[in-house]
Amino acid sequence: MLKKWFIGASGTLVLLSILLWIMLQTYLLYPAFPLQGIDKKTAWNQGMLSGDSPTVLLSDEKNTWYISRLNSQQNGQRIISMLEEQGWNYKEQEGSGYFFTKGDRTLIATTQRWGSRFELTKIPGD
Repeated sequence: MLKKWFIGASGTLVLLSILLWIMLQTYLLYPAFPLQGIDKKTAWNQGMLSGDSPTVLLSDEKNTWYISRLNSQQNGQRIISMLEEQGWNYKEQEGSGYFFTKGDRTLIATTQRWGSRFELTKIPGD
């Protein structure tokens, strides 16, 4: 009787350990992700591979989202340089928004922190 109980308890413990490991690897390890259309594990991996420059994470007809490792001052300068190369003139930064103009048009690139390692930048399409 004790042997059956021990085998059952051991099996249950192994099963629970496997389930916990799977959850940690696929869901709990990463912070909540604010975007739809890409899972957070893919975003995390892309962010880890991004190096020092912002990398396109997700693009649709309205916005392009970039991910970069967290270093707000350097990331801001990279975003400014990238948009200036596209003909936008940098005007100012207010909070998490970077304001640009081109002729009579205005573009606002916004940033937000994701977890403790990454920054997401949203740039509206033309």
